[in-house]
Amino acid sequence: MKNLKCKMKNKIITPHFAAVSNFKKCHCERWRQRRQSAAISILYKFCISLFGFYIIVLFGCNAADDKATPSTSESIKQPTRPDAIGARPNILMISMDCVAASHLSCYGYPRLTTPNVDEVARQGILFTQALTQGDWTIPSHCSLFTSLYPISHGVNSRTDRLNNQALTLAEILKLYNYDTAAFTGGGDLNIRYGYSQGFDIYYHRDASRWCPFRDSIPRAINWLNARRTTHNAQPFFLFLHGYDVHRPYSSISDSYRHRWISEHPEIDLRLDEIMSNWRFSKKFEQDLLSSPVLRQHQIAHYDGAINYADEQIGGFLAALEKIEPLDNMMIIIFSDHGSIEKILGKDRFHVPLIIKLPLSLKSAISNPQSKINTQVQLIDIMPTIIDYLSIPIPHQAQGRSLKPLIENTASPNFNKYVFSNTTEDDGVFSFRVRTDKWKLVCTPFPQTEAGQHYAVQLYDCVNDQTEDKNVAQEYPAVVTELEKQLCGLWKEIENQRIKPVAAGKITPEMLKAIRQHGYWTENDNSAGDISVKKHETEMKSETIIITDD
Repeated sequence: MKNLKCKMKNKIITPHFAAVSNFKKCHCERWRQRRQSAAISILYKFCISLFGFYIIVLFGCNAADDKATPSTSESIKQPTRPDAIGARPNILMISMDCVAASHLSCYGYPRLTTPNVDEVARQGILFTQALTQGDWTIPSHCSLFTSLYPISHGVNSRTDRLNNQALTLAEILKLYNYDTAAFTGGGDLNIRYGYSQGFDIYYHRDASRWCPFRDSIPRAINWLNARRTTHNAQPFFLFLHGYDVHRPYSSISDSYRHRWISEHPEIDLRLDEIMSNWRFSKKFEQDLLSSPVLRQHQIAHYDGAINYADEQIGGFLAALEKIEPLDNMMIIIFSDHGSIEKILGKDRFHVPLIIKLPLSLKSAISNPQSKINTQVQLIDIMPTIIDYLSIPIPHQAQGRSLKPLIENTASPNFNKYVFSNTTEDDGVFSFRVRTDKWKLVCTPFPQTEAGQHYAVQLYDCVNDQTEDKNVAQEYPAVVTELEKQLCGLWKEIENQRIKPVAAGKITPEMLKAIRQHGYWTENDNSAGDISVKKHETEMKSETIIITDD
């Protein structure tokens, strides 16, 4: 707690974030008072125990009488857990990077790509229309942890780092006596981007290395076993992440790459060449899109990678069951964005989201939902978790708790409009608003003396799911209404934006890895030396940073 208090003092307080600061101060003060009360209680119990021991020795009571007096360790352990927090469930969050919802078998995909995830969905709630707020890893995960839109948290490039002003899910759970740990695949989940706020342990690889679940899962299991060895009774929040499905699929074996298609070395060689260059050349992209054979192989490789990730997750859940009962666990499985390749779908924002409630919470719901078709956002996950834990939702949260949806008490207009944004290779933002019927995309042109102008695209989400036809001119009234919603959101969050902290320049090694995984053109060469030593030193007082480079 001492280290946590130090961290709170280092927060930069602005007028807007006074509410956030007050939230933290309130809980810190509340916790301090409880610890003082606990100390008095412990001293009292110790005196009683000492007196009892004297009586036992004096009168020679038998061992059976000793059981009526709690041990000193038990009397110390209980008061340190506020609000009988032992009743609160463990929380497991699994991020399958770069997975499109349309390629999971539980979402109706014809190939059985995800039997283990399907089983979690069968026991939990599947959200058919879950949308991410950013279409690539960094802004999406920052939105996940903070419940802020990318335009609000400000981390929209690899030279940005999340500002300490932002309150994260891990920080909130830490305040409520949760053990917090993250085991990631590194790369865009590297500590340099500020994700480690609130985590006791944050494992990551170097920013130039993008690792699959088989790298992060063993370390997560070791951490869980260590908790059991020390008889740690506090609930935990565990975040698990892997790049198994992110191109170039180098982490999976040929047996998975060719699970649904015959092996053709010459095709694989050509496909690998295209996938190494398609982001830099329109010709390679056209070759891939115009060749049915290459497309079939690429889709099969992608599906094989999903199947491999699913197998890793299944193995992890089986191992976890032997350590901690899954019935007392809230499990969230999601993806940060869909595929970055056009042949696998144009909508990178439609992602899988599955929430499995612990039995203690599920049994209290009279009419629980198993499949929800209302559109939801990844920024809704944080308020949903803390709402189910009966923790106050912070004022900064821009997402909404999904508890009313899950318990079938939500209004018909719940999440009628959802928003997201993306950054193109040339640094231009596009802003999106979506209803259950329409999606509007606004991309600004370079500003001129005449003002700011936008390219507007309108798609029918029901009848044109591949987004082949822009119908903006045919439905001007719809465009006007959705533009109004976008402007309203912009005005609402304009004064809530957080300025990101500089993360440092991109090293040549990072740039090479970024390009290998399908991002950036050769014009985006902002390489240079970088040192994260200062940031890691700042974090050491509160977080154990683990690297294995």
